[in-house]
Amino acid sequence: MSAGPRITSLRELLAIERGRDHLTETDYAMAHGRLAGALWRLGRYQEAEMEAALAAERSLKTDTVATHAVDALTNAAEVYLEKWQRRGELVLAERRLLERIIKSLERYSTKMDFCRPIARRLRGSFHWLKGRRQRALTDWAAALTAAEAHDMPYDAARSHHMLAEHLPKDEARRPHHLAAARALYEKLDASFDLQTLDRLR
Repeated sequence: MSAGPRITSLRELLAIERGRDHLTETDYAMAHGRLAGALWRLGRYQEAEMEAALAAERSLKTDTVATHAVDALTNAAEVYLEKWQRRGELVLAERRLLERIIKSLERYSTKMDFCRPIARRLRGSFHWLKGRRQRALTDWAAALTAAEAHDMPYDAARSHHMLAEHLPKDEARRPHHLAAARALYEKLDASFDLQTLDRLR
């Protein structure tokens, strides 16, 4: 199924299920988060930002530590981080929201091991965009260690990717991270991420 039908299906689900008692805020947040991620990858940035805002709003209003909330918050954070990187700035309200999202993920990571590499990777990107370069590199290295320790190959690939993207081009470790990210993406058939990685060469 192509991205278009998937997006339509998620939107139809949201429309049909609104008002029914058996769905939780987390269910809606997860759907909005997945829409945000898919729309961003399609280059439909304004729509993605709207969905990311809804995912964050629904996720942050509950104190429940839930696996699905991690998915929603991660997608929302990545949209805001990409927007910041793409535009070179983020308005204060969005920056504060992004910081709240990352802090929530850090809190979740104390309860759920699989959230640790995600929280550290996103925090690294936040630090980088704020100009805290060494703290960012430290976070991405820690995210890689956590992903490998918990057998999370996609998250390991993303961490390798971040290090390859932001280390100086003459840094001796950079080729290793490039090659490792590529090998994992190929194994996982992560074509979108491979295309992004190829732009670094």
